[in-house]
Amino acid sequence: GIDAAGYPLAGAMAARLGCGMLTVRKAEKLCCEVDAEPYRAPVYRGTAETLEIRTQAFRPGTRVLLVDQWVETGGTMWAAIR
Repeated sequence: GIDAAGYPLAGAMAARLGCGMLTVRKAEKLCCEVDAEPYRAPVYRGTAETLEIRTQAFRPGTRVLLVDQWVETGGTMWAAIR
């Protein structure tokens, strides 16, 4: 699930698919070691932002499904993919 608003949808999908869920958050929201990816916020804000995910959250080659509640410009989705 990407940031807070994507969690309800991601949680429901994970429960339905019988798999786990991992959070991708904006900077400094997670209380563990993280890998960070900078991105540009949507055009109307245009600010530099950072997404973070827990370090070593999954092994390379693991298949994941990224879920967000809204994909407008794709900035957060592209950062999560990277």
